[in-house]
Amino acid sequence: MSTAEGRRRRDSLLIRGGYALVAGGIALGLLTVLWLGDRPNDTRASLLSNPSSSTLDVEPRVLMQAAEPTGQAVSSDPVEQIDPAPETTLPTATTEPETPKEEDEQPPAKKEPKAARTSTSETFVVRNLHTGVCLDLPYYGVVDPATRLGQHPCTPGSKDNQDYQRVQVGGKFVLRNVRTGMCVDAAGTGAVDPGQDAIIYSCVLSDADNQFLKARTKDDGVQLFNPKMKMCLDVLVPDEGRRAVVWSKCSTAPTQIWQFRSQAD
Repeated sequence: MSTAEGRRRRDSLLIRGGYALVAGGIALGLLTVLWLGDRPNDTRASLLSNPSSSTLDVEPRVLMQAAEPTGQAVSSDPVEQIDPAPETTLPTATTEPETPKEEDEQPPAKKEPKAARTSTSETFVVRNLHTGVCLDLPYYGVVDPATRLGQHPCTPGSKDNQDYQRVQVGGKFVLRNVRTGMCVDAAGTGAVDPGQDAIIYSCVLSDADNQFLKARTKDDGVQLFNPKMKMCLDVLVPDEGRRAVVWSKCSTAPTQIWQFRSQAD
């Protein structure tokens, strides 16, 4: 290569480099003008009065934002801070106090029937008008339940087991033997056949049994009527020597008339 040709190439490179420097300076100037145009007057004045710090105070991020190909103009205005939306407080669900479950209403308790008032008479013997002898039990003391009633010459007092008392319950009564504590009764708890033996048994002061009696007033005595059996206390005639006391259909027979005689009679 000749010397002249080399010189021309160098001059060409220098010219090109000069052009590039001029173009770069122009571009830098334009950017500065644009940036200053968007700044407030006080900022511009500050930069012009202190040119040495203008390039230093230009925030690097502004230049970087200008170089970013976002296609949007970069605004230097301060970004308005948007207050965050106030938190929405959801209403607290109100839990109503649980109403205590009412207990199932219990039916009123059935009233127990009041015990009937009773009254007890004085002691006496029970004498049959027809035979002239008294209700009696075997021997002189306590006997077994369901022992048959009989008759024997009257012996009032504590020496025998002929003494009785009327235990009144309302309009009815039972005949209770003082020595045994048992009552005149019939077999079972209901009606019996005519001629059934009268017995002595544990006292039951209710209509559940057939011990209640009513006294029907008759000449010279009373008729002992059993309302549940609809029969009367009677003496079997002829009794073949055993003087049996039985239950019979009520009649006007003197064997059904009884007298209550105290010890003083």
